[in-house]
Amino acid sequence: FYAKSFNLTKITNNNATFWQMMYQKLQNIHTNSHISSLYSALFLGTAIDSATRILCNNFGISHLVALSGFHLGVLSFVLYWVVYLFYNIFYRFFPYRNKKFDILVIVAVCLFSYLILIDFQPSLLRAFVMFVVGIFFLRTNIKLVSFEFLLFVVLLLFALYPRLIFSLSLWFSVAGVFYIFLFIKYFKNLNKIVSIFFFNIWIFFAMNIIVHYFFQIASLYQLYSPVFSVVFVVFYPLSLLLHLVGFGVLFDDMLLQLYHLDIPIYSYTTSLEILILYIVVSLLSVRYKYFFYLLNLIIILFNIRVYLMQ
Repeated sequence: FYAKSFNLTKITNNNATFWQMMYQKLQNIHTNSHISSLYSALFLGTAIDSATRILCNNFGISHLVALSGFHLGVLSFVLYWVVYLFYNIFYRFFPYRNKKFDILVIVAVCLFSYLILIDFQPSLLRAFVMFVVGIFFLRTNIKLVSFEFLLFVVLLLFALYPRLIFSLSLWFSVAGVFYIFLFIKYFKNLNKIVSIFFFNIWIFFAMNIIVHYFFQIASLYQLYSPVFSVVFVVFYPLSLLLHLVGFGVLFDDMLLQLYHLDIPIYSYTTSLEILILYIVVSLLSVRYKYFFYLLNLIIILFNIRVYLMQ
C-alpha cells in the first residue's frame, strides 16, 4: 500500500534555498502539473502526485521514477565518459597518475554535490556509499561483482544507519543488486547486445515475485517495463541536459499521452509460502547451479500465472 509521509521544517529565514529555486524553476518550465511532478521526482527526489504514481504502478516503472541506485548508476556512467574526454586532454602532463581512479574520484565528488543539492535522499545516499566503497575495493584489487561484497555493504549500512534494517526500499535495492549479480554469474557469456535486453527482462520477472508480495497491482502493461528501463537509460540524462540548456519541455507532449491511456488493472498477491520458497531457492542458487534452474522455473510459472491466466 502507499503510505503518505511528511516532514516538519522550521523556516528560519525568508531566503529561498537552491533546492527551492530549482523546484520552482521546474514548476515554471512545465505547464502541466503531472509533468512537473514527474521531473521534480526524477531530478530533486520529491514525492510524485497521485496520477503519476498510479500511472507508474500500472506500467510497473515506479523504480524508474523514485530516485535510487539505478539513477546514480546512469549518472555515474554519463559523468565518467564526459570527464574522461576532458581528462584525456591533460593526461599527458601527468601520465604517472591512475586515470580511471582519478576520474572515479571526480565523479564521486560530482555525485556527492548532487546529494547535497537534494538533501541526501536516503535511497541515493545508500547507493553512493556502495559506490564509494566500490572505488576503495577497486583500488585494493578486491572483486566488486560478488555476493560477499554485497553482504559487506549491507552490513556496513546497518552499522552506520541501524534503522535501515526496517527499510523496505533498502531490501528492494538489495534484492535488485542480488539478482543482477545472479544474472552476471550465470549469463556472463551471452552476446552483449542480447544481454542488454535480456538483462532487463530477466530482472523484471525475477523481482516480480517479491514485488507482488507487497504491491498487488498487476496489468499486462507492466510487460512494457523492461522496454521502459532500456529507454530510460537514454531519456534520464538527455532530459536532464535538455532542462539545463532550456529545452526541458521537449518530451512533454509525448509523456502526456501516457496519462490518457485507459489501463485495465487487477490484483495479484504472492503468498508468504511462495515468497519464502523463492528466497531460499535464490540464496541456494548462488552456490548450486541446479537451484538456479529451479529458480527460473519458478519465475516462469509465477509470471505465467500473473499475466496469462487472469
